[in-house]
Amino acid sequence: MKASNFDVDSILNALIQDDPELKNHKKELKASLIQCKNKVFARKTVIDKNRVSNIRKKVGLSQSQFANQIGVSTSTLKAWEQGQRNPSGCALKLLNLIEKRPEIMDYL
Repeated sequence: MKASNFDVDSILNALIQDDPELKNHKKELKASLIQCKNKVFARKTVIDKNRVSNIRKKVGLSQSQFANQIGVSTSTLKAWEQGQRNPSGCALKLLNLIEKRPEIMDYL
């Protein structure tokens, strides 16, 4: 299935079924899914380069270990930590979760 061929309402309902708390954010989620379907990526994420390395150091992992656990290449992580690139929206969300709840690394 191509990314532009997905059914927004089906995905939205599946997300809410999986996590009922998302019902409180249904309008925003639907808008985001429609943007994705239409290939409109209006959000630009920016994160301080020191914050990325601080999150990694907080969980006590090397760059290669941390990159492997969050599913990115070591070169991507290095680029984030050096301020050459910014994590995508999903990666930024994951970094925020790890920062707030480092124990989540046990589940990655």
